[in-house]
Amino acid sequence: MLKHMNSAQISQLVRNCWVYEIEVNGRPIPKNGIIEMKEGKIKISSSQTIKYSDFFPPSIYNQGRISGDYTVEFLELQPDEEYGTDGTVVSAVHYVFKSVEKDTVITMKISEELQERLGLENNIIKIVVK
Repeated sequence: MLKHMNSAQISQLVRNCWVYEIEVNGRPIPKNGIIEMKEGKIKISSSQTIKYSDFFPPSIYNQGRISGDYTVEFLELQPDEEYGTDGTVVSAVHYVFKSVEKDTVITMKISEELQERLGLENNIIKIVVK
């Protein structure tokens, strides 16, 4: 199959094999980067899922991943807990805020490359606690 594809087609194909997500309490981030949550515990998960890794040689397959990190940078408030999970096809970093009060805003920054993969309008994500 790869013999009949040009380098741009191969790049797009392997790029689609790497799926990135950021969720807040299990909800995806909207395109505008602002999500409203209720007060209490907030868990932010940033994950990377790999698909179809057996179909390509690693040298080609790894060209589809983002060049940087899929983690987030917190600009003001810092999480109470941070931990990683690593499975066969999904790796993730989880950030937990144990008790967030009403009228709090949690602001995060992600790389522009991750922003583009997530389809977000900008690289700043805000969690507004109502």
